[in-house]
Amino acid sequence: MLIRRAATIVVLVAAVVAAVMWTKLDITRHLAFETNALDLGYETQTLWNTAHGRPFLFSTFDGLPYTPDITLDPATLHRPHLLLAFHDEMLLLLVAPLFALWPDPRFLLGLQAVIVAAGALVCMTLAWERTGSRVGSVVFGLAWLLSPSVGAAALADFHTVALAATLLLATLYFIAIERFQLALLTAILTALAREDAALCVAALGVYLWARQWLVERGVREPCSYPAWSSKDPFNRAGRVGLILLTVTGGWGLIAFGLIAPFFNGTIGMLRRGGHGTVGSVFWLRYNWLGRSPPLALVNVFRQPGLWLDWFGQRDVLAYLETLLLSGGVVALLAPGELAVALPGVLENTLSSFPWMRSGGAHYSILIVPILLFAAIEASRRAFERGRRDIFGAAWLAVILISVAANHLWLGASPLVPGFHWPSVTRREQAIGAILAQVPPDVATSSTSSVYPHLATREHAYWYPSTLDAQYVAVDVAGSTDPLHASELHARLTDLLASSEFGIAEAAPGFLLLRREAPRVPIPPVFYDFARASPSEVALAKPIPALRFGDWLVLDRYQVELSSTLTIFGPSATLTTYWHVERSVSSDYSFDFFMTRRSDGAIVGELRDQAPEPIWYPTSRWKPDEEVKMRLELGWISDLQAVGVALVDPATNQRLPITGPPGDVLWENGTIGRVTRLDQGT
Repeated sequence: MLIRRAATIVVLVAAVVAAVMWTKLDITRHLAFETNALDLGYETQTLWNTAHGRPFLFSTFDGLPYTPDITLDPATLHRPHLLLAFHDEMLLLLVAPLFALWPDPRFLLGLQAVIVAAGALVCMTLAWERTGSRVGSVVFGLAWLLSPSVGAAALADFHTVALAATLLLATLYFIAIERFQLALLTAILTALAREDAALCVAALGVYLWARQWLVERGVREPCSYPAWSSKDPFNRAGRVGLILLTVTGGWGLIAFGLIAPFFNGTIGMLRRGGHGTVGSVFWLRYNWLGRSPPLALVNVFRQPGLWLDWFGQRDVLAYLETLLLSGGVVALLAPGELAVALPGVLENTLSSFPWMRSGGAHYSILIVPILLFAAIEASRRAFERGRRDIFGAAWLAVILISVAANHLWLGASPLVPGFHWPSVTRREQAIGAILAQVPPDVATSSTSSVYPHLATREHAYWYPSTLDAQYVAVDVAGSTDPLHASELHARLTDLLASSEFGIAEAAPGFLLLRREAPRVPIPPVFYDFARASPSEVALAKPIPALRFGDWLVLDRYQVELSSTLTIFGPSATLTTYWHVERSVSSDYSFDFFMTRRSDGAIVGELRDQAPEPIWYPTSRWKPDEEVKMRLELGWISDLQAVGVALVDPATNQRLPITGPPGDVLWENGTIGRVTRLDQGT
């Protein structure tokens, strides 16, 4: 008992540390305006409306004239104002009463962090029950916390599937201790998290039913050790498995085949000859296999090379590798248990949406409980052969080394080299103070990074949709998805010119508009986001000055690397620092280029993507100020270098560049290299 208590304390302390760290990271990200309309924004608004008697109602996509990341234009849907048109997250009905006590996105982030971290304790007790190893229970508890997919889900806004992962672990534990009624309860709650979670639980049901069937019929002979003894609770849970298969599998079919098509209108779209498919709007991510699931199955057999080539891709193989490491490698020795993860693995690996097979965000967390369960079962069989001494220590060492290596590769914690803790600057504090003045009972429209902060109301729209919004909150320096910087500038300029809205408040890079407010010019404080402070300039890396024409100089830059928690490697934010030696009357365009790491060829171009020169154009620059320009580069593992050109608006030609000997100039001296990304920054 003392040993078990010590093991519990070790994992409990680790879980508390993880919960605190994830909560702190999540809330800091939120206050730094790094959360977005997808997904914290729409989840928050859905919960707020549900808590106020309007189940699953949200207005995030109402009037949005663009196709966001959900791969389908909301304007084509039957009822885009209901979450059920996209996902069946019935578990939100249980979260809503808790959310009503503290209707704030920070509550959701903290709740998610705590429940996900609690999965370590469940995993530990499951391992103890199945293996009887005190060290093994600690290893598997830590393996849960070290899994990059678990950490990524805990830090990826808010998703019910993150909560469901702990419930799925609880289901396995209750089966292990023969509390089958509790197992059914937690399994059903898992299935209610989302429609694909239901399929995951149904797969577990197939496994339980098949396992008992094989043992009872002697197909799987009991071994000399009790691993497959008929007394094993998992060998006697066939009835539980059949119930899970029937209930959760049936619910999954209803969710995919009836609820989603009814609310998203895909049946009508198909009848009218549209490009959709009956069921989930997300099937468009699998259209390369076939327009519908039945056609996809047919094509799998007709064109085996289609999916074989897909699985040969580097990113797909890397994704499978991180899953393998999450199970401590030894999960491969339990193929029966590992097969339960097959639906989730195929769902992610076959998607054309890269994030699903990235190992990041929330997409893989439901797979991890099955991977660790398979590893626990493989360990149990090994230990029950009487190998608990040196062999057992080596076995557990392999698991711990695997999950630790996986964490160092893709995880998010101070243990990982290059770990970046977000910070809240004075700019974000000023924006937060302005947003606190917006009345809670009026409709609002806001850009993506602001949306979660204004989502606790009945009508909150995603800019550029305004509809009946009384306030429009625009952060031009944050995430403006689905609008690029130049598109946002054009739309907001037109909105201000229409006299429909006027400027109520401003902060650096931020405007709060109010309907029918007096027309006033954009306040000077707004443009401060484009001006570099002396401290920022001092921290930037100096380079030999690149002179564009005879008046503009680039002489400093800074690259901030941040882990994306994905197999695609880190992302980067490039900040360049400029000054003019004389004033000009024209507004020049800045054109950034990326080269490929393998051969140095130019493979990317980003023109007019940095918000600073769009809102604070070169005609406004003064010789005594330093202007900064931020550019998000995304995944950079395949990039070699970044260069920049200045384009004359009158001729659409690049200005010539001069600099000290040794400067790298491309395209006949019209593109100047800022930095190499393959040799550090």
